[in-house]
Amino acid sequence: RVYPPAQTLSLIYIGLQVTLSYFVAGLSKLFLPSWRSGFALKEFLLRSNAAQPRTLFQRLTGSPQVLLALSWGVILFECLFPLLWIWAPLRPMFIGLGLLFHLANFYAFGLNRF
Repeated sequence: RVYPPAQTLSLIYIGLQVTLSYFVAGLSKLFLPSWRSGFALKEFLLRSNAAQPRTLFQRLTGSPQVLLALSWGVILFECLFPLLWIWAPLRPMFIGLGLLFHLANFYAFGLNRF
């Protein structure tokens, strides 16, 4: 299918903005020791206003290994996001991970905080 140039450029622009947003967020987390250790994620999860996931977050934050794995998962997801522009086989996996990431954020923090 052939798209008009303006439509193609608009989609490329949106894609670049999304990529840059994830990448900058990942880099900022990468340089913060509190994110690399899992401490920042623990604090972030425990500040959730949602009552329903509170017990789940308390269980997750009780395990340093789980926090460390989740923190590094977020950091790697965000830092490696630009690879989607050059390695197409990664796209379905990243789309799935992104969907899970955003659904988890919505569940944890609700629409107003997310």
